[in-house]
Amino acid sequence: MYEITIPRTKKSHHATMAALLKHLYHAALEPYHRLRMSYPVWYGVLNREAVNRHRQTPLPLSEEGRRIVETLKRDGVAVSSLDALFPGEDWLTKFQTWEREHPHVESTTGKKQFWREYWDLLPTLDLSNPFLRFSLEDNILSIGHHYMGMWLRLRQYLLAKTLPTGHAEPILSQRWHKDPTEKKWFKCFIYLNDVDETAGPFTYMRESNHDGRFGHLFPQKFIGGTYPPETEVDQAFPKENVTVMTGKAGTVIFCDVAGLHFGGRATENPRIMFTACYNAPSFPEACHFRWSEGARREAVTLSPAAQYALGGRNLAHKTGSANM
Repeated sequence: MYEITIPRTKKSHHATMAALLKHLYHAALEPYHRLRMSYPVWYGVLNREAVNRHRQTPLPLSEEGRRIVETLKRDGVAVSSLDALFPGEDWLTKFQTWEREHPHVESTTGKKQFWREYWDLLPTLDLSNPFLRFSLEDNILSIGHHYMGMWLRLRQYLLAKTLPTGHAEPILSQRWHKDPTEKKWFKCFIYLNDVDETAGPFTYMRESNHDGRFGHLFPQKFIGGTYPPETEVDQAFPKENVTVMTGKAGTVIFCDVAGLHFGGRATENPRIMFTACYNAPSFPEACHFRWSEGARREAVTLSPAAQYALGGRNLAHKTGSANM
């Protein structure tokens, strides 16, 4: 027998109605999202132009890049280093120097109280920023192109410090989850400091990406992400598939966040990490950056793939070039 609880206050009644309407709204959109994210529609229709670009003008892969792509396709995650990707270019010094000279924001109004960012959520593009420059390197873009099978858009780039919170209960992105909306996501993470088990290392469940052996477990939700209970994850996957990405400063992690992952469970030490997020051109959300006139002028000097990466929809720019 079911018990029906009647809301006792106007506030709780409104909250209940809002939750019900949200549920009905998501349920109504479910068939649309399932059709949109079916592989023939997502890959063959919505992103056909980007797929054709990759087929006709594929970016070359380095030997390290080929190893990373092969590992990504099998496991959903691959680890490298700045030195292996760019021998002799000393990107780590560039990054650490920039970080020392630009203090992070001391407070945050978002839900991640353990999180401190180094620039605005919608930064103005500054091509002198080494992190943005790195994100637009063909050597990095080529890995994403070959994994996704298409040219990609840069959706977001951010530098953040994760603060230790002791052994508090994991919340938000500290829990096992799959990112929503896209069949495949491509992200690149870079550690700027040494990250051990106490500094909240990125953790990934190998083979949980869409094409992986366990990709069918805990299917993605199209809105809000998928957050299965940790006990169920432990029971569903082999223990050896849990990959804890500890590493020295300069460690680079490539992954598909449509697979199960978490990070930021820093207990004793902070983690400073750069994130570059790339999506298929069909991704429905706007890019998280703004254009300036200076950036527009400088962008024409970038490679065609980098120009294309910056050509997504955003709040302060509309595509004005065939290359973007």
